[in-house]
Amino acid sequence: MSELVREGDRWTLPVSGGYVLQVCFDHAVTLRLDNKVMVRIEQPFVVTGTDGERLVNPEKDPGSLAAAVVLVPATMDSGVAYTDGRLELTLEGGTRISVPANDDYEPWEVMAPDGSRAISLPGG
Repeated sequence: MSELVREGDRWTLPVSGGYVLQVCFDHAVTLRLDNKVMVRIEQPFVVTGTDGERLVNPEKDPGSLAAAVVLVPATMDSGVAYTDGRLELTLEGGTRISVPANDDYEPWEVMAPDGSRAISLPGG
């Protein structure tokens, strides 16, 4: 992955400026960006926008996926992976995607076009 930058308790992910082309759903949510970066979220997460917080749970609440559909079209402003396993993505306009850590499995991963990955491991 081109230039993961560590700053204290976090890494800055190279998603800035990536345009969300597609949101895919299965037991997870995958964001495909125009810069060939993919973000896959495999557990419930929160989308915070101008209309407040919305929990997205693809496995147990398919109706909650509407909160993720509105991410197309959008442009990534920043992405931060914390050492405790959390992921925070911010889109232009202020919408945020917050993924908590998980003690039992990998809650998210970010895949770069060169095949490199940033993955939250169980327990952070």
